[in-house]
Amino acid sequence: MTNNKKITLACLLIVVFFNSCKIEKSKTVEELNEIYTLEELEDLYRIKQDSLVVVVEEDMNLQEESALIEVDTILEAMKVIYGPDDRLDFYQEQNPERIKNADGVVAVVWKWDLVQDESGMYKLNTQNFGESQNLCSTEKFTNQPIGAFCSGFAVDQNTIVTAGHCFNSDSDLEDIRFIFGYKVNSSNDINIIFSPDAIFSAKRLISKKLDSGRGKDYAIIETNELIPLSQVLTLTSGSKIPDSEEVYVIGHPVGLPLKIAGGAFVRDNSNTDYFVANLDTYGGNSGSPVFNSTTHKVEGILVRGEVDFKSQGQCNVSHPCPNTGCRGEDVTRVSQFKEFLFADPLQ
Repeated sequence: MTNNKKITLACLLIVVFFNSCKIEKSKTVEELNEIYTLEELEDLYRIKQDSLVVVVEEDMNLQEESALIEVDTILEAMKVIYGPDDRLDFYQEQNPERIKNADGVVAVVWKWDLVQDESGMYKLNTQNFGESQNLCSTEKFTNQPIGAFCSGFAVDQNTIVTAGHCFNSDSDLEDIRFIFGYKVNSSNDINIIFSPDAIFSAKRLISKKLDSGRGKDYAIIETNELIPLSQVLTLTSGSKIPDSEEVYVIGHPVGLPLKIAGGAFVRDNSNTDYFVANLDTYGGNSGSPVFNSTTHKVEGILVRGEVDFKSQGQCNVSHPCPNTGCRGEDVTRVSQFKEFLFADPLQ
């Protein structure tokens, strides 16, 4: 180690323990957002989390800043789930392919949460998102309803796919309903009223797999009712998705009306059963289809991910992560369940 490097490291130690080196005072969240790019904030987070990280000379200012900034301040400045929060309501989406694919996504609900009125329409029982999760006022969608517990999607006119962990047994399956169209149609129109032809029930379980740990996780369910062909999604051929490919997800995070979230990519493509992506998802997204952003075909099922919320004072906020940080979100590959589809002719 050169004398210059020894002097620099010694100065940093003094900063940390005695705050006696001449360094600018700790910056506020607003100041960090004005000065640093998202990538630089991610570097600050990385340095702060690992005091032994090797820092190149041009990043020494970041090293010095990290000594005086709390991790929570850096995370707040990043204002992220994975990178910027990319979740959109249905009416906010402009891409026609994504809009079309949204029509094939279902909310998975309990049958007793659907109440039929005299006209024959069904209303979904819901809770207020912000109140139920004790969310801080800065969170997105706090005033929207939550009513689903998982997501799913149509792969044939009588077949829906979801995550295997969304139900425990065949008896649970009898109590589940699949709803198309639980979404926000405009800034003041959230659809929680459904006609009978938007609600589907399970006829039988075709196949289910739920490995312990980070393995396969899927369920394939035949429906009693016929799903319109226009709502059936297209699956990838089953070949492995390319490394770093851009992806997006459509589903019902925490049971909210349908959300579309892009701005993500494949982070780890090494496992045969699943790949890992930096998708902005929550519990309730389990069973959501994950799409290739180029082909718009389903590449897999969202099945696992990072912790959703963290405490911030007296309320909760989304757990923010750098694009390359935290554990990532696991997606069971289409290749792991495609062989069980279309085994029987349509009845």
